[in-house]
Amino acid sequence: MSVNLGPISRLDILLYRLWEDYKMECHYAQLFIELFHNTINDHIAFRTIQQGDRCDDMYGIWPILHIFRQLGYKSIDQYEFPDKHLYAVHMEKEGYPKIFISQFEMEQLIDDPNISILQNFLENDFPIPPKIDINTISIDQLYNYFRLNNHRLLTRSQLTDINEMSQYAAWVCLFGNRVNHFTAKVQDIEKVVAKCNKAGIPMKPDIEGAPDSLLRQTSTKADVAKVQIILDKNPDKDIDYIEWPYAYYEIAERGKVEFGGFKVEQATKLFEMTKKE
Repeated sequence: MSVNLGPISRLDILLYRLWEDYKMECHYAQLFIELFHNTINDHIAFRTIQQGDRCDDMYGIWPILHIFRQLGYKSIDQYEFPDKHLYAVHMEKEGYPKIFISQFEMEQLIDDPNISILQNFLENDFPIPPKIDINTISIDQLYNYFRLNNHRLLTRSQLTDINEMSQYAAWVCLFGNRVNHFTAKVQDIEKVVAKCNKAGIPMKPDIEGAPDSLLRQTSTKADVAKVQIILDKNPDKDIDYIEWPYAYYEIAERGKVEFGGFKVEQATKLFEMTKKE
């Protein structure tokens, strides 16, 4: 018997599966929820790459934004990160975690010699998803859109060059549309960080945002994942694995006056949590 799932139930299933998938790969998140029960999810973050004009809705944030709009979310605000060459939007739906989608804007670094490496890699081997009508696909297909990375593998030299230009862009080339992080919403971030440190969960050393500010944020260190790359000497045969920072678990304290947005200067520092040391 086929069951016609409505938008809300599809959203519930999608977010649950994304969380379970993420939790298996970011074991610091699993340790956190074992330490703190009944955790509220503040927001979920995705990373993308914009390949042309910001208004081109076939690239960057737009396919993901299009999916969540069909699931009942509305765009709330947008953000500029000039030092990182990033642009972002956040979306909201009552009763659900916020969605934060960012994109690396290649046009801002058009004169960088490594841009051509990234452009060639994406144009040749990174299939551009269509504007998906979620009513015509299964929940498995919808889930897989956020799970599978369908382009070919990077060579070691490509990864090195792209990472030198932007660790964010290198991350997207390695992990595609996977969730970058989930976020726990807490009441007292300093107490939570102290308890995490005591429990052996490796934490970011600083808390972004002053006490009593509208938003304070920190995170665990990023869990590393083993990803495949191609060795340059024999690209047809030599596949290797490299460890790369995949995902961290963010912690957010929103102030007494409810603030639903994000702070650019704080988010900029959190982007660095997936930087390869």
